Amino acid sequence: MQHPLLCPCGSTQEYTQCCALIHQNPQQTPSAEKLMRSRFCAFVLDNADFIIKTYHSSCHASLSSSQIEQATKLEWLKLEIVSTQQNSNESFVEFKAWFNENNQLQLLHEKSRFVKELINDQWCWRYIDGEHIESIDTPKEKQQSAKINRNAPCPCNSGKKYKKCCL
Repeated sequence: MQHPLLCPCGSTQEYTQCCALIHQNPQQTPSAEKLMRSRFCAFVLDNADFIIKTYHSSCHASLSSSQIEQATKLEWLKLEIVSTQQNSNESFVEFKAWFNENNQLQLLHEKSRFVKELINDQWCWRYIDGEHIESIDTPKEKQQSAKINRNAPCPCNSGKKYKKCCL
């Protein structure tokens, strides 16, 4: 029996019951945090079209499509939601996302801003911008490039060694 694929967003749900639903119909995203999780999942699954589609129209994300596509080629490992502040039309989601680039562990720590936008007569959450945050708990030089030891625990928290998991 094959085990169901857990959603890369870290929700502990199966992908088909989690972010896949949002990927199929982004207008049905119930919250900015859920949109944030589904965007991370889209990076993991190399789904640049979804990422572009969920930017606010004022961002003109299609003009940056090659950069977005390049970012989806990275090895995204883990998402941690630090905090969420939501009101009716604007929301902030602070997150940490770890990825591997050239066998170097990288951390993207950002406070993203989401706003609602009217799309086909329906108000939908859309990413508009974000503020990068330097983590206090990780020295700056380690944030820039921390080489992952093959025998170290995998940063995705699978409990496996890095060489047996995300390498």
